[in-house]
Amino acid sequence: MAQGLEAFTAAVSRTLGDIRLPDGQANGTDDVWYNGLFDVRPVKRAKTNDRRHSGPEDRVARIAAEYVSALKAGANMLEVFTLLIQKHMEAMNEKPVSTVKIAFILDLFEYLLSSPHLIPPNSKMSELAVMTTQLFEYIHPQLTIANPNLWLITFEFMMRAVRNDPKVIETIPSGLAVNIVKHILMQINGLPADLSDREFECVQLGTEFINVFLVGLKGNGAGCLSHYDVILALPDVYGKFQGGVFAQSVHWTIEKFVNELGKRRRQLSFLMMPPDASWRLISQISRRHEYNDLTTRTSFKMFEGDLVEFVQEGNATSFETHFRDMLYQRASMDEYRQLTRSATGTPIEPSQVRKAIVRKTRDVVRCIQERSRFDVARDDADQNRDISMEGTSPDPERTDVKILIPQHLEFWELLIETADQLYSFVCAEFFTYEDILRDFHRLVHHVPDTEDEFDQGLPLQKDNSLIWLLCQLFHVEKIGRDVAADLAGDERLFGLLVSLYNDKQITSVDAFSLRDLALQCAMAHQKAHLRDTVTIKERHPQSALALPYASICYQLQQEFNTNYYSNATNEQSFKDLPMQEIIKVAMESLQRQNLVPNTLYVYLVPNVVEIASLAMPNTTYLRGGSLDYKLLDMLNVCAKHRLVGLIHKMMLQETGPRVVPDKAPQANCVSPYVIDVAYKLLYSAPCASDLIVKELFDKLRRCDKLIKSHTESNTVIPDHTLRWLHTILQLLNYRCLRYLKLSPLAPVLLHYIRYSISCLEHRQIYQVLESFALNIMRMQIDVKLLRSLDDPNRDKPIWFAESELLARVMVISLARLIKMRGQADISTDLIHRVLSSFYPYHISWSPETLQYFPDSLKTYYETNMDADIPEKPTVNQQKINQLVQGNDAHNAFLLHGSTSSEKTLKDFYSKLENQPSFLCVLWTITMMKKSADAIAMASVRKIMLMFAPARLSTYTCDLIAYILEREYNSAELEHAFNILDQMIWKYQILSFGHVMFALIKGHHEARFIKQAFRFLDYLLFRSPHFKERAEKWRTLGVASRYWTENDHFDKLMVYLKEYPEYFDFDAFAMSGYDKVLKPLDPPSSVAMPIYFTNVITRSFPYLDLAIGRLIEYEELDLLIKFLDTYGWLYSYHHYPLSFLRTTIHYYYGSTTLLNPEVMKRLLKLLDFDQQELAPELRAYAHGEGGNPTDLFDRSYFKGVVFRLANNVSPHKCAPKASPHLPERHFREISSPAVLALYNACIEIMATPIPAKQVVNILLDLVFVRGEDAVAIPSYVIHAIGLLMPCLPNGYYVAPIWEEMIGIMQNDPYLLENSEKCSLLRCEISTPGISEQRGWNVPSESDIYFLEDTKATVFPYIVNDYTFNVNNFTLTTANCMLTLFHSILHYSSLDSFVTVLEYFKALREGVGLRTDVQLLYCCAMLGPILHRIEKIPRVDAEFPAELMKVVAQVTTAMNISSDTSYVALEEVYDFLFHIRNHFLKSPDTVANIHQIILSMKPSIAKRLIRLVI
Repeated sequence: MAQGLEAFTAAVSRTLGDIRLPDGQANGTDDVWYNGLFDVRPVKRAKTNDRRHSGPEDRVARIAAEYVSALKAGANMLEVFTLLIQKHMEAMNEKPVSTVKIAFILDLFEYLLSSPHLIPPNSKMSELAVMTTQLFEYIHPQLTIANPNLWLITFEFMMRAVRNDPKVIETIPSGLAVNIVKHILMQINGLPADLSDREFECVQLGTEFINVFLVGLKGNGAGCLSHYDVILALPDVYGKFQGGVFAQSVHWTIEKFVNELGKRRRQLSFLMMPPDASWRLISQISRRHEYNDLTTRTSFKMFEGDLVEFVQEGNATSFETHFRDMLYQRASMDEYRQLTRSATGTPIEPSQVRKAIVRKTRDVVRCIQERSRFDVARDDADQNRDISMEGTSPDPERTDVKILIPQHLEFWELLIETADQLYSFVCAEFFTYEDILRDFHRLVHHVPDTEDEFDQGLPLQKDNSLIWLLCQLFHVEKIGRDVAADLAGDERLFGLLVSLYNDKQITSVDAFSLRDLALQCAMAHQKAHLRDTVTIKERHPQSALALPYASICYQLQQEFNTNYYSNATNEQSFKDLPMQEIIKVAMESLQRQNLVPNTLYVYLVPNVVEIASLAMPNTTYLRGGSLDYKLLDMLNVCAKHRLVGLIHKMMLQETGPRVVPDKAPQANCVSPYVIDVAYKLLYSAPCASDLIVKELFDKLRRCDKLIKSHTESNTVIPDHTLRWLHTILQLLNYRCLRYLKLSPLAPVLLHYIRYSISCLEHRQIYQVLESFALNIMRMQIDVKLLRSLDDPNRDKPIWFAESELLARVMVISLARLIKMRGQADISTDLIHRVLSSFYPYHISWSPETLQYFPDSLKTYYETNMDADIPEKPTVNQQKINQLVQGNDAHNAFLLHGSTSSEKTLKDFYSKLENQPSFLCVLWTITMMKKSADAIAMASVRKIMLMFAPARLSTYTCDLIAYILEREYNSAELEHAFNILDQMIWKYQILSFGHVMFALIKGHHEARFIKQAFRFLDYLLFRSPHFKERAEKWRTLGVASRYWTENDHFDKLMVYLKEYPEYFDFDAFAMSGYDKVLKPLDPPSSVAMPIYFTNVITRSFPYLDLAIGRLIEYEELDLLIKFLDTYGWLYSYHHYPLSFLRTTIHYYYGSTTLLNPEVMKRLLKLLDFDQQELAPELRAYAHGEGGNPTDLFDRSYFKGVVFRLANNVSPHKCAPKASPHLPERHFREISSPAVLALYNACIEIMATPIPAKQVVNILLDLVFVRGEDAVAIPSYVIHAIGLLMPCLPNGYYVAPIWEEMIGIMQNDPYLLENSEKCSLLRCEISTPGISEQRGWNVPSESDIYFLEDTKATVFPYIVNDYTFNVNNFTLTTANCMLTLFHSILHYSSLDSFVTVLEYFKALREGVGLRTDVQLLYCCAMLGPILHRIEKIPRVDAEFPAELMKVVAQVTTAMNISSDTSYVALEEVYDFLFHIRNHFLKSPDTVANIHQIILSMKPSIAKRLIRLVI
């Protein structure tokens, strides 16, 4: 073999050696003999033979003979081709390059491939095509149009190779074809504008070759690459496309081709983006994908130049809009930090953060300006004018400073929240004081002919609120130094600050001293650094307008020193201050560093010793004064931060309060008034307090681990640590639930108490801990909870091994959470794994309860997927009878307190398996005696103290199950009721909440249900005990707005004095907390301080569950009775609005729930004075307003969505609708957007109007149907899109999908095919050949702009929604597309499964017939592909489903081989753009391949490369 190949090599080398002369130096002898030597075309061959000498003929024969000999000797064609490529490389490396040699080698290639007698008999045509492809891959990068002869020779050879062997096109990979096309375009783009004939011929040949690749040899589209591939390659040739232009100009010869490709790219970009994507981020309840905007998607770079205008016009979200939404919605600092880490992992540009907060500031200030009368002068406008700073001191005798307060002071809460955010971001070094000062200056002093950085249109009017906001920063140490340095230097920053001053505000009817004297306070704060105050007017003329009021600040300083600082230990000093005095203190906090917070702390924790008790013995505190929330709200942010920091460091340490040791050693607890101030400050300044809250929870986690260590290794837990734990748990459970509910901490809160809920031994603390755990479960609104519970790193396999109560409530909470929020991308396996980790025994549920579970939970329990989990051992009648009748020890010990039986029973009940029996034994003996008074409670106490607090709820469930199993006559039933009362209230052996839960836990045999409700009826209505306690709570006048109440603790002490609560089963031996009637053995645990806890405040989780069970079991009469009796209690509920919304949503469809009598009573659970619900709903709840149909008409539902849209928009700022509403930061939901959403959900679901009718009304609004209908703004459509997924999907979303299918089937714009068109080719539009040299061509400096066409050729179906509205080109299909994407954006991933089913039904039913319908499907799918990928089932099915629709439509269309349709071409681009979805698995590829092969041949040839 080697010898044969060597002979062939030698023959080729000798021939190439004879070609000695480079181009242009031929002498007319040997220079032409090679030309066309191997050309097999007859005409060319004949012409060559005429010129050929006899010598070369022999050489040709010798090369051919050597080639045949080489093949016979064993050489293969690949080796021959490798040799020729090597020769080609050598020829290309010669200097200068010989075109003659290159032509000879290429002709030899062609001759060997196209001569039948030279092709080995065992060679396949496909192998030859592959060799040709490999040759193309090698030679194309070496071509340069600067050598036109080489260019023409090579491309002529490549064209002949493609035409001679059609399989070459099929074997060329798309990647290679793209590289060749890019090389051609790059070479053409390097040509001068004025082309020579030879250069023009090169361009023609290059474009001809591009066309072969694009549309195939026959022009039917069967090429080796798609138009999309070329679109994708354009930036590699011409640079980034931005602002309508490429970075490099496009040569005029192919400008038309690139322009058409640009149009196709732009049309494709709108298929991948909804008609409007300006979806507001609802930060506290948003899903993960909502934090990623358009710019974070992988395909954005391709469409960035096309969509940048779309984003800038506000039609799509961006990082800045997300940040602005979060600022408006009072998000936590953790959420801000998370957002600043972009999806790509690189830090976000800080300027975007700064712009967002400046825009929020502008909107807030403008909102207040629009609602104020700053242009109306006050009658006494000159009253507060006084001497200027030039005076040495203010008048010492003047003490009548009048503080000006506007009529609508309630709007100030908007600035309080903005100040907290601004202060926190500056402290976190997101931006500097100078940055924000300059931005504020640009807001009011816009420089002409400069960019409007904040898109504000008209400049903001000067406002002293801006100065007040900046003054919040002066107390930050670093900023204070910068301000001082500026004042010592050129005062340029001070000049900017003065330029913001508005002297008209202080003299207006809405003047506000705190705001309008902010500049004066700033000057007072920096007086030590102000230089030459005498000439300050000359340096800053505008300061002259402020100086007349400056002395007020100094007078206020004197007043504060005299009235407050000197009397700080007097508990009356700051008590019940009028607003005038509050503003004075607030102004003092602006002008003097730390003086006010330090004074307030001394007031709260005075040095003068007065010890008071916290109900229980040995729980004492240092008595100080109380502070009103209004005073705390008005303080400077730095003062708030300082005060809460002092409280945290001095009062809330695990080692106990830090007080002066020689004066108050016996004060071991925190003052209740200090606790009040702590939570008020957390609500007032959540961002500034963020780090303190984190530190608090870190301590809680450490304490939890200490409790675990105590259980495992008997580590001692100090009493002060237990007091700290009880204090913090009460603070969190009774005052901070609203703070925590929407925080990022909510899903992981259980991890902070995971060991305590099982191991904590202190019963008083455990009572609060259990209540806190229940509230944590019930507050959840994010399925992140499931991932948190599934934490693989936890070392506690069973979450609630001891407590059936916690396990069941957790399941119920998950059921509600998943039903309302969807399963998202959490697998069903994960959910089942989490369910199996709650409890060590099987949890059974009644059918009435299971019917409302979501499918993932229902299947787990209905199909016994937890079959490997054992059944819980039951306590039966027979076993108890044996213990009572066959064992005298129980009777002797429990009835007579016999000590001889004590050890026996203690040993017996020390075993866990015996403990559930004790309460049943006690019940049986008590029933025999007909009263619990006959029982020796001291003996009962000794046994009960052996049981872990975590297990008592489970044992109570066992007892109630045992009680319900028995049959009672009427007398026995009364005895049972009486005994239950005694055990709960008199002797406090049983917890009222535990008993209630056991009666309504969600599983009783059918025959016991009536019995259970009979007992429940007694406990709640016939028994006086709970009713009396509730009534006492009401008569005490406890405020439902607890933050407004400074004497809550005093009222609680009055309540507990009448109804004391005990925790160690010692009620029988106590008379109040300070009097022991009988000695206790063993002694009680260390007493803990009581701040908030009592049976009323602990009962809400059980009352909520009772309402749910009564609905499930359709106990209409009992439910109405319950709501009538205890509905008023819900004004004290921590989140009544959330509870009502969850209840209606979860049970929607229940006939009991939808009964108007029930719904009206449920609505009255809300305090309408604290809610912003529609007045029609209030009238309906109170039986007013007449016919509900008239009350809830079309205008009502239109008002619901418009209110939601306005309150979600940060531009509106959502100021209070009424001054009587609670302050925003103290509301159940502090985010105005989330609050508006919850309100809208209730306003929709609580009406008696059928869901279908409501949906039709809203769709009429979207589709502009009906009389007087007008197109609504896109943000209203997005409000509907936000609202719909938050309603029961089967009732409210399903009708929308049905309407969508109807539009796709019947909309006239969709039922017609688009226009026919020719396949896009790379063509040159040129004048006649004789005029080439006289062309008027564009110069190289000309810039290439793409045509700005937002609309497609169709009736604006997939176009920008706002553009359509403004140009009166809106269509129903476009409206539906906008709404469709808005709904899916705010929906859980579960919705995509439903959408897929609807698409299947559409295809299998009437089907699709036009390319416009097909394009509409693509426009629906394009923007949601990034979410479909997260659902394995949908991700696997949708590609095949889409291709089946393509097959269905193209089969129905009349498509010729050389023409196409405009919409169909866009579909082709879309399919190639998403081709990765077709290649995810071998099964998917095979399936798609079969579907494509079933299409028409012309279509199949164009699409087959999707899966090759």
